[in-house]
Amino acid sequence: MDRAQVRDDPAFRQDLVKLLIDRIHDTFAPYDDDARRVHLVDSRGCLSSENDWDNELHPNSNGFWKLAAGPWRRTLAKYGLA
Repeated sequence: MDRAQVRDDPAFRQDLVKLLIDRIHDTFAPYDDDARRVHLVDSRGCLSSENDWDNELHPNSNGFWKLAAGPWRRTLAKYGLA
């Protein structure tokens, strides 16, 4: 974001990343297909802004743990993979 000269406002940058993640989700959602064994893991909203992020884009170790133990594990378990 620095390189793209996005203003240095953490709240604005977080909102921007949320918008981007929503759009990525919406782009990939049509490809979620049990028959082809393609599964979209929806991890939106599972991290808190205060405790789980290193910056506006990257989770910290606590955030990665929440992703793995939450939506990833649930999705994998749904298909007998975890």
